[in-house]
Amino acid sequence: QMAWYVDNVLVGNGHTRTIAAGTLSLGTRVIRVTGTDSQGLTNSKTVNITINPNPPDLPPNEVIITSPMPNAVLEFAYDGQWHVMLVMEGSANDPEDGVLTGDSLTWRVSVNGGPFTVVGTGTSASQRYNIAEGETTWDVRLTAKDSAGNETSVTHRATTFLLL
Repeated sequence: QMAWYVDNVLVGNGHTRTIAAGTLSLGTRVIRVTGTDSQGLTNSKTVNITINPNPPDLPPNEVIITSPMPNAVLEFAYDGQWHVMLVMEGSANDPEDGVLTGDSLTWRVSVNGGPFTVVGTGTSASQRYNIAEGETTWDVRLTAKDSAGNETSVTHRATTFLLL
């Protein structure tokens, strides 16, 4: 006969015992098993365990923009108007959710210090911008949002120099 105890309270008999996750209160718990043989001799073993609270849900990490690279100088083209095709690629990981994709990733762009506007979602996006003579700057921001609503953002700056 085997008997299992948690903090000196009998929780079951038999060779194994399963206690459902979340049923033990926080703090140090004493687990004891007592075995009795057919001759009535008993022996016990005890172990102390600590039940800790669940950690807080952590924000996304490893938020990476692979294009454009930081301080990239973008190439431009002419088709009746000088323009740049801004190609954005990146990725993000979350400690609880794993790899983030789709609507969990949002691309925003600020042109010449203006307000950030959403230009796409997912691991990649692209946007055409007409440019004028001189220097133009783009701040490209990738924001990763996990299932708990935590967000992490990374921003890269890219430029063009058009001299006519």
